[in-house]
Amino acid sequence: MTEIRTCLFDDLLFHIGASYLVQGLVHMQLGFVTNMLPYLGFGLYIPLDRNRNFFLVPCIEMNQSFYLSDQIRPIYTDLLFDIAGQISLSCIYRTHQL
Repeated sequence: MTEIRTCLFDDLLFHIGASYLVQGLVHMQLGFVTNMLPYLGFGLYIPLDRNRNFFLVPCIEMNQSFYLSDQIRPIYTDLLFDIAGQISLSCIYRTHQL
């Protein structure tokens, strides 16, 4: 996954990037028409300690469903927008203050 992050405030971030399907995951590649999936998302930095060194970072990413194969795309036809997406959760340890 490659991305560019922009922090608008101390806790809110927006990011744009691309995730890549690894060649070894053939069963997963059957659902996509490309090996690179551009995405757009946002998330929050939630401090877990008083010194603001540990952060929990929940994010939501979205990408257009036209990257999906014809067999997978019908799953998303009931949605208001033609999107597919994912929710991620990560933990960050910052060694110094910015």
